[in-house]
Amino acid sequence: MNWVKTQLSASKAAWKVMANEVTIMPTRVLGGAFFGFDSWDGYPREREELLAHIRDSQIKEVVFVTGDIHTFIAGDVRTAAGTGDPAAIEFVGGSVTSSGLGETDLPAGGGVVIKGNDKNPHTDPSIIDALKGINPWVDQADFDHHGYGKVVATKDAFDCEMVRMQTIKKKSTAKLPSTGLHYRVARGQQSIKGTAM
Repeated sequence: MNWVKTQLSASKAAWKVMANEVTIMPTRVLGGAFFGFDSWDGYPREREELLAHIRDSQIKEVVFVTGDIHTFIAGDVRTAAGTGDPAAIEFVGGSVTSSGLGETDLPAGGGVVIKGNDKNPHTDPSIIDALKGINPWVDQADFDHHGYGKVVATKDAFDCEMVRMQTIKKKSTAKLPSTGLHYRVARGQQSIKGTAM
């Protein structure tokens, strides 16, 4: 932790990109429980220590680039388990081939299970709206498609496009439009809420 904080404080980079295995944004489900603890949700003190350091040291342009949860999510990283001050931005790239949340049964909390569909994943938009309602720091999510995040970072902007394939169930190079899951973050911008292109 001390090494990470020292490196962040000393960095002269235009963008401080944190390669991150699991989401640093909290993921709550029905009833206020967390989706799981095999993430930063399992380390709330350490998450708060890191984010408070970023905030208190006024370290700007911190972006978490995350994988490993097999879905696309974009949102703001805030202190106090998502309810506090803005500290960074997070982009979660989907999986290339591993099963996504829309393909498997998803425990939503309180004994509720959202049925997945491996052959034809199609998460009801109301589920995504509910996710964003419970987790207001989340701007967009896609549980159903596979792909990756494509980043172009310059001294002036951090551009992240969620590249989503139409299907991986058959050989195809067809992509979905990136509308709604393409962000251009300007220097000094602390939130991506409502800014998708």
